[in-house]
Amino acid sequence: MLHWIFKEPIKKEKVNQLIRKADLRIESLEDRTVPSAPTDLGVADQFNALVFQNYIGYNSDVGGRLAIGNNGSLKNYGIGDQLTNTASKSDTLIDNNNLTYENGQVFEGNVVYGNSAHLASVNILNGSLRQQLNDINFSQAQTDLTTTSNTWSTYYANGGVTSQWGSLLLTGNDPHINTFSITEDQLRSTNYFSLNVPQGSTVLINVSGTNPSMQNFYMNLNGLSPSHVVFNFYQAQSLLIQNMGIEGSILAPNAAVSFFNGSMDGTLVASSFNGNAQLHNVPNQLDVLKTVAPNGFLGGQVFVSSEGGFSPFNGVAEIILNGTTSQGSYHQTTTTDSFGNFSFGKLPPGTYSLSIVDPNGYTNGADKAGSLGGSAGSGTITNIVVNPNDSGSGYNFSLVPV
Repeated sequence: MLHWIFKEPIKKEKVNQLIRKADLRIESLEDRTVPSAPTDLGVADQFNALVFQNYIGYNSDVGGRLAIGNNGSLKNYGIGDQLTNTASKSDTLIDNNNLTYENGQVFEGNVVYGNSAHLASVNILNGSLRQQLNDINFSQAQTDLTTTSNTWSTYYANGGVTSQWGSLLLTGNDPHINTFSITEDQLRSTNYFSLNVPQGSTVLINVSGTNPSMQNFYMNLNGLSPSHVVFNFYQAQSLLIQNMGIEGSILAPNAAVSFFNGSMDGTLVASSFNGNAQLHNVPNQLDVLKTVAPNGFLGGQVFVSSEGGFSPFNGVAEIILNGTTSQGSYHQTTTTDSFGNFSFGKLPPGTYSLSIVDPNGYTNGADKAGSLGGSAGSGTITNIVVNPNDSGSGYNFSLVPV
């Protein structure tokens, strides 16, 4: 069902030479197949904003394409003003249910609605209006992007976070991807946000908490393009943003986003949206898919020294691992098996030391550093440097019966 009311546009001076009356026609279904190649944000890569439920926008604009899973309410709103005229062949505004659109303009491309459309003083330049249900499988998209969000949240944070005097300073040195973990409390109390990473690298910022907010602070990317940055609100049920500009994309697939008096340079993925923020069409260039979990390894064996030589220790000895990584101090303990073997896996890059707690009846003998080097002392092996993908073996301790 379509209700169309033609009135004089308020912003007539901006489109005086371009306005033509939009036509309504029913067309056959277009091929909406998502590309088979893996992408970081899936179907959302095709849009400036992908919202799975309701979208309420007013007195603002979305520079790129907008997809709404349920009902859309737009007033004094522009869409697609940052698209090229090649976008006229695509669907710029998609609303899967009921669309109410008062006073605005779609600059390039088509408008698609699923159930009903009520348009008043809306110009569709270089496009058309049509009815088509389930143009996108929003339910599947939300499921897929929730899985992506949860998966990204498990990635090891190889970047450092410093929170002091209201400033949130994120520093990384990986040329490919820098991952950070911050809390909603850190984000909420921030008045200055600074990011220092190699140019061209991808930045993944995992934010924990169910009700985060971003308000009244300045973001400094120090030259990095916002297209390389994504905030992953993997636990968020609501997200409040106001009085600021977001430099990067937002992945919040289950959050009701309220965004007032600000702007965003990137892709927005949310459960619902309400606000007057400007969404600038900055397609992401994320490469989060290359992220790997920390996989450093250190292992060795404990021997018993006697006049006859060395034999594997068949008791239980405690081995202590201490280290310094980009995230600070690192500590683990383990015990030997029945052959004296021990190991530590999934280690982040850093500098480590190993030590042994002498079992009752034994004292420490001559120890040996392994394949990654280090300095062997009495009961300790220090200065073991573990880089990404390194596997160190042969870190051996000897025990002498008392």
